[in-house]
Amino acid sequence: MARGDVHTRRRGAIWENTVEGRADLTRTFTTRVEALAAGRALAAGLARAHHLCDEPTVIGVETDDLRCPSSDEP
Repeated sequence: MARGDVHTRRRGAIWENTVEGRADLTRTFTTRVEALAAGRALAAGLARAHHLCDEPTVIGVETDDLRCPSSDEP
């Protein structure tokens, strides 16, 4: 993943958006839907990629999110 990319992942009971190299842009959400919408918007505003991490692929659901290669990524 590249510096500045946005990552959306579940952290226990919350959802979190992080930006590689920008801890000041980390935000948390109570729902997956909120986190994904905010992550997409943030990535678009930064002109960077948005990655959905640690979630299994759901058959039959289309998404424009990229899957993170490992669950231990910051």
